[in-house]
Amino acid sequence: PARYARSTYSAAVTRGAQLHPYVSFPEALVHLGELIARADGPAYHAVYLDVVDALSHRHGPSSPHVDAELRSLFAALADELPRVLGARGRRTLALLTADHGQIAVDPARTVYVDDRVPALSRWLRRASDGRPLVPGGSPRDLFLYVQPGRVDEARSALERALADCATVHASAELFEAGVFGPSPSPRLRARVGDLLILPRANEMVFWRGDGRFVQSKRGHHGGMSAEEMEIPLLAWRPGA
Repeated sequence: PARYARSTYSAAVTRGAQLHPYVSFPEALVHLGELIARADGPAYHAVYLDVVDALSHRHGPSSPHVDAELRSLFAALADELPRVLGARGRRTLALLTADHGQIAVDPARTVYVDDRVPALSRWLRRASDGRPLVPGGSPRDLFLYVQPGRVDEARSALERALADCATVHASAELFEAGVFGPSPSPRLRARVGDLLILPRANEMVFWRGDGRFVQSKRGHHGGMSAEEMEIPLLAWRPGA
């Protein structure tokens, strides 16, 4: 989508690729068809569509709004994809997948960890302005940056306070268990934080930060439920 194409994140993950920003999905399909027609050898093209994710966040992943969008998406693909692939269709494989799932959540049930554990701020590392470092992650996977020597103390307090809605893990233990993959980079280890709060199914734990942050979404991801981690993979080759 055009509104993301020049972002810092897009620049990082698409380094070396040629970008073709688009406004609507039909426009993206036209761009795709033109690129396929011009290719003079093996080529790989990726189209990122953000609207299903956006509607799932706003209304919930099982909402009629998301169902309607999916029907529209598949109708457009059924109508346009054969034309987009054109004469190269029989030598082209189309894959449809997602980067994550989502789980339904209720914003009113959000637990703000700095409200429930007021002492937490004194255990956290400090930013340049002297305030506690804002946690990373999301309300489904909240990473805390804890001062050296205070991790065990903070973890014990959090486990007691969040026993009804979440589990608390030391990042070092998760690296050891392979949760971050077989060979996580040193940069990830340096940035990921010291404690991870993982809310249980449909629960959320977030950071209020003196009113700076509010959780208002009805669909979320980042946790370790099947709904968030399992994704579809559809493969289609014309004429197959």
